[in-house]
Amino acid sequence: LTNFIEASDELPDTLGLKLAAGRWFSAADDGQDAIPTVLDARAAAALFPGRPALGQRFSNTNLGVERTLRVIGLVDTFRNQGPLMVPTSFVITRFTPHATQSRPRTILLRVAPGTPRGFEAKLNRRLKAVRSDWDYQIAPLKSMRAAMLKEQLTPLVLMTVIASFMLVMVAFGLFGVLWQNTTRRIPEIGLRRAIGARAGDIYRQIIAEQLLVCSFAMGVGLVLLVQLPLTGAFADTLNWPVFAGAAALSMFVIYLLSFACSLYPGWRASRLDPAAALHYE
Repeated sequence: LTNFIEASDELPDTLGLKLAAGRWFSAADDGQDAIPTVLDARAAAALFPGRPALGQRFSNTNLGVERTLRVIGLVDTFRNQGPLMVPTSFVITRFTPHATQSRPRTILLRVAPGTPRGFEAKLNRRLKAVRSDWDYQIAPLKSMRAAMLKEQLTPLVLMTVIASFMLVMVAFGLFGVLWQNTTRRIPEIGLRRAIGARAGDIYRQIIAEQLLVCSFAMGVGLVLLVQLPLTGAFADTLNWPVFAGAAALSMFVIYLLSFACSLYPGWRASRLDPAAALHYE
């Protein structure tokens, strides 16, 4: 998926955009036979694999008209929908008020620090005087970004709350199973203590057994889940680095949960008196 957007010559100064290579649009591009274009790293790698993208030409069909574009600059990443935007390719072409057929939908204005919010009403009146048949929505970029992030983070927060409750339920269940398991093994533990096993040995055995069972379960789960990046079911959303990071984090949480749940049952088993344990029924 490639996104095509148009930007004016002043965008880098307005947003503080840094170029990785080449240059931005300028008056030097007036009258050129090819449309000046800036690509992000993903688009450059897709269009020109294994070779430099600067200075290259490529064609694109827009509204049934084929046009030629020339790469004059590169940016590392470009996300116009915030930092949580799914990685995608961007092709940025030059917007010129008198030559571009499409009309602008978004205008960014850089104002002086400390400009009051009343400036928005004045700006709206000025814009209405130019085109009264258009509707304008004026807001600071900072507040729009905060609202967008809140909307994007709401599903993640809900899923985090649900996952936390599920982890708590798993912890209670795991603790109960370990408690029951150590209770059933009291005669075995007493026999081990009677033949010379130390309390620390019993403690480590209970914890090690629990971690071993968790390792086996996670191994089975990884065999199934590794099919997702192999088949590309989620495209670039779940690539190998993301999968490896998610798997490592999940394993750490499960190991930590299992270790915490096995501490008290292991301590209880290690404190059993050998004589009392051998007479336990």
